[in-house]
Amino acid sequence: EVEGEDDGKGWFTFADLKSEMPFQDAMGVVPMPGRVLERAVGYSRRASRRDPPEEDSGLLHLCDMVRYAYESAEDEYGRIVEIGGLPFEPGQIYNVALPIALLNGMDDNVPLLNWARESGLRMSEDSGKPIKVIFVETFALSFWADLVFAEMDDDGDGIITRVELERAISAKMGLDYDSEKDARYIEFLVDDIMAVADVDGTGTVDLTEFLAAKFTASIQEVAPGKRMARESLRRPSIFLQRMTRRELGRNARETMVQRTVQSVKNCLHGRVSCEEDGRPNLDVLWHETSNRNLDLPSNAILD
Repeated sequence: EVEGEDDGKGWFTFADLKSEMPFQDAMGVVPMPGRVLERAVGYSRRASRRDPPEEDSGLLHLCDMVRYAYESAEDEYGRIVEIGGLPFEPGQIYNVALPIALLNGMDDNVPLLNWARESGLRMSEDSGKPIKVIFVETFALSFWADLVFAEMDDDGDGIITRVELERAISAKMGLDYDSEKDARYIEFLVDDIMAVADVDGTGTVDLTEFLAAKFTASIQEVAPGKRMARESLRRPSIFLQRMTRRELGRNARETMVQRTVQSVKNCLHGRVSCEEDGRPNLDVLWHETSNRNLDLPSNAILD
């Protein structure tokens, strides 16, 4: 549950969401032997115990349920004394919440990485994606769903810039682009809306990226109307071609349509899939099926 500040306004803004949930680290809970936990914590803190202390961004913090102690001033590693008010047991299994990136090599915590490799533990950062990030990505994608590329591209250069996106946000939400107050709301929105579409990180969105974002929005059922979402799942290639033709205009040559469609597929590859039997299946996204009654799952995911 997210509780915003009670200021009597009666509604919860995107700014409130960022304020209440400022961090975006993907977190996971793993069953970990006590000895591994103790070694990992000690390894991360050894630099801070030296004389003089050395900075180390990988220092692991512990919650107040864990009591940690050092034998002497020269002790670099320390030890866990108790957890949850009970004596620490090196052989006991503890449920440990930690950033998933640590298991994938962040900060190079050797004891932790060795244990993860030896135990065969693998965790995708998507499995621990914070709910705020999911909210933001979902609604950022919904913004692209009902836009028209040509209407946003003011100068006709085939690229949506940050300024053009800001103007589109203003128009869509009825905000005054030149108002200092409204500009703050736009500033909160534009970074996240741009980020879900700007695949190559250039700070702009071309037609291929625009169509990829729009298609993803329909897959996730955040686009207006469920009929569109069902069509995009049942006949995705045809759906994408129709969407592309609408954006390019009636006079667009078929070769241009097909080339653009292929570019969008390349852009989507590895980011959008339909889950089948619990496993991402990219093939089902593009291969048309002869079975018109096949019900594909509607829980498409972003990797």
